[in-house]
Amino acid sequence: MQVAKRELGPGIYKRLPYGLYEGIPATNSSSLRELLRSPKQYLYRKENRKESEALTLGLAAHTAILEPHRFLAEYALWDERSDNGNVRPRRGKDWDAFQAAQGAQGRRIVRADEYYLAAAMRDAVRGHGPALRYLKKGDSEISMVWDDPETRFRCKGRVDWIADDNDVPVLVGVKTARECGPRTFAAAAYRYGYHIQWAFYHDGFAATTSVQPRVIEIVVEKEAPHDVAVYQVPPEIIELGRDEYRRLLLLLMECEHTHNYPGCVPGEQILSFPAYAYDMDNDIESLGLEA
Repeated sequence: MQVAKRELGPGIYKRLPYGLYEGIPATNSSSLRELLRSPKQYLYRKENRKESEALTLGLAAHTAILEPHRFLAEYALWDERSDNGNVRPRRGKDWDAFQAAQGAQGRRIVRADEYYLAAAMRDAVRGHGPALRYLKKGDSEISMVWDDPETRFRCKGRVDWIADDNDVPVLVGVKTARECGPRTFAAAAYRYGYHIQWAFYHDGFAATTSVQPRVIEIVVEKEAPHDVAVYQVPPEIIELGRDEYRRLLLLLMECEHTHNYPGCVPGEQILSFPAYAYDMDNDIESLGLEA
């Protein structure tokens, strides 16, 4: 769906509809993380935006968890089972009519199973004491706009939730994951560049308010029993993310200046396996086995 561009100056905006936020012409952490793969990937995603089913479910889960009273007002259920038990695919006349009617009301469409999954994750998070501590009182989906002082890029971010903890603002994120245990989630967070987002939001909030916030991430598992974990993001991880997003901003500035967006391997290079592949013989010998 095409979103009209809308200029908004630096500041914090509450209750800004997602469509209007999406239309702000500015750099966000999601686009920067595309640069981790390659500038070519960044440019393609920028020019070919498409909302996936995974993104729709993620947005639905966020609304259900953070603002449950708004969920049914913003999402419409598409029941894939008709009255006679036949499957109703998301195509054909019935689907087109349903999609048009809900789109006219500004509602996203989720399948019935997606709705029940979002509701189950909501109940798990809302029933988790450490998570509820931050969600009892606060503001959801806060949009921030600021100018990066070094590159002069207009930047934007949309914080899931902002709470207050003993007069210290807390930027609270909510993420769904296959597993929320410390080792598994830490590895996934680094792989997906979550530290870039955390630092980007931290610095964006500081730039617009002159206040240093804390950063908290609430993680809920997608599969039952929907275990929940609450993680404090420490300063050293914020610093790591800051170094990375600053490197990516400088890379983006160079790409825009040269009009060149190379792929992940611009030239020719020698292939090398990971270090553990070369230690395989030593590992076998230490076990007293023969290869």
